[in-house]
Amino acid sequence: MGDRLNLPGTGALIARAPVLNMLSFGLRLSVVACIALILSSCSREPDIKRPFDITVGFGADAKRLLPLLASDSASGDISGHIFNGLTKYDKDIKITGDLAESWR
Repeated sequence: MGDRLNLPGTGALIARAPVLNMLSFGLRLSVVACIALILSSCSREPDIKRPFDITVGFGADAKRLLPLLASDSASGDISGHIFNGLTKYDKDIKITGDLAESWR
């Protein structure tokens, strides 16, 4: 009688759905997968070969790296990381020196 359910008030017996067994199997499998993921992420740190390098990822490739010719946003972003200007704007939108130490 373990594979049949009694409907109250009707006296009818229905077969227990195998979905319940599959659900518990899927739940167990998910728990095991989560534990495996957590344990695998607890490995030691990778060896750092060049600790003073910075790696920056961008969503697209630059078409041109010259700031004057950069016509797309990826080129402008990447050339902004490569080149500095003589001046720049600060947080109050006032001109301050970037590479220039003084000017008239």
